Amino acid sequence: DEISRVRKELAECTYCGVFRRYCLNKVAMEIDAKVMAMGHNLDDVAQTILMNFVRSDIERMARMAPHKKVQPGLIPRILPLRTIPEKETTLYAYIKGFDVSEDECPYAIRAMRGVYRDFIMQLEEKHPGSRHSILKSFLEIEDCLRQKYPPANLKPCEICGQPSSEPICMACQLKKKIKERYSEK
Repeated sequence: DEISRVRKELAECTYCGVFRRYCLNKVAMEIDAKVMAMGHNLDDVAQTILMNFVRSDIERMARMAPHKKVQPGLIPRILPLRTIPEKETTLYAYIKGFDVSEDECPYAIRAMRGVYRDFIMQLEEKHPGSRHSILKSFLEIEDCLRQKYPPANLKPCEICGQPSSEPICMACQLKKKIKERYSEK
């Protein structure tokens, strides 16, 4: 909440995404994990593919998990649930008695992902199997995308040591901006 009041030029999702990925990789390194199994389901993946396509961010699409190339300092991510719809993963969690948080991010209403989620669900209602088709289409072109846009050469961040394509990773850049903004007050 504080970040959203301090840095208005970037969406809350930017901060959350950068810091979430930073923390996940950092902890995975600390526990000597060989791979991270993420909980992204078919709905999440279809939304991400469509968002990247519509924004013409094909390079980002090429970097989507699962990661096939292991890079030093970056724990590869796999997506074992990416072919399973969200409702099915939720139902499974309830049947098994897993502790499920139903809280939605208070900033989700402002995020573009919701627009894509609603669009894909409308598409799915009229044309069942659309989410699977979006994923299947991506899988058909995935190898070509990864050839055209190979993973960036990562080096340790000069501040924290986490892998980065820039001298200073995005997490440290954002931390610096936040500190500067707080010192202005």
